[in-house]
Amino acid sequence: MRHEPEGGLRCPTANMTMLALVRGAALALSIAFSWNQFILIFARGTSIAVQFSVATSVASTIVISGAGLAYQHHSPAIASAILASGLLAGALIGIWRLARPPMTCLSAVCLLAYLGTMSG
Repeated sequence: MRHEPEGGLRCPTANMTMLALVRGAALALSIAFSWNQFILIFARGTSIAVQFSVATSVASTIVISGAGLAYQHHSPAIASAILASGLLAGALIGIWRLARPPMTCLSAVCLLAYLGTMSG
């Protein structure tokens, strides 16, 4: 049997901390899933058609927006950790050579999930 504090109130900081972790993970995953499509812009051998494709444009928008949102809503240290973990996960996804357009769709879903949690 669990002991509830008087009045049945629970600790709101535990829920806030978990929500902050979920938000940070969603933002890091949105950066990670679109990173490999985004860096095609800077690759030397990439064709013009790939550089100007819709998937590359969406991926670059998500990466830049994710980085901006990280620094807007979090302290510099936490934002840097979110960005670094997103880039590290993106590098791992690049090693696994997963298909890029589905990853960009997952990235958009993660970014929308992050933005959805910001309103509530």
